Amino acid sequence: MRSHRSALAGVIAAVAVALVPAAPGHAATRRCSTFSGAGGDVLRVYALRGVSCAKAVAAAKRFATGDAPAPWRCLVGTGQTYRGKAIAMACGYGSRGPVRQRKHAFVAVQEHTSG
Repeated sequence: MRSHRSALAGVIAAVAVALVPAAPGHAATRRCSTFSGAGGDVLRVYALRGVSCAKAVAAAKRFATGDAPAPWRCLVGTGQTYRGKAIAMACGYGSRGPVRQRKHAFVAVQEHTSG
């Protein structure tokens, strides 16, 4: 009877762990390609959630040369870092609050300065 209870407790613990949601934005984060920004900076795009790498890179390139394409809301010079590198731009849409926390979001960090 005792071994039956311990086996049942193990199954219950496994189910409880499986039901705990992952931290938002961490499981879906993808490292995307780089592109050249203003002043010779090379920027690396990270798709945080709700966006493919292709769309995130295209929106980042467009924002780097002008305005953010609709529906994106983008910020520059946030003074924040992502994975230890300065954020050059953070973009998001789909909910309220900080752009990095929105339903669809990506960041571009300064990978390095060429030259």
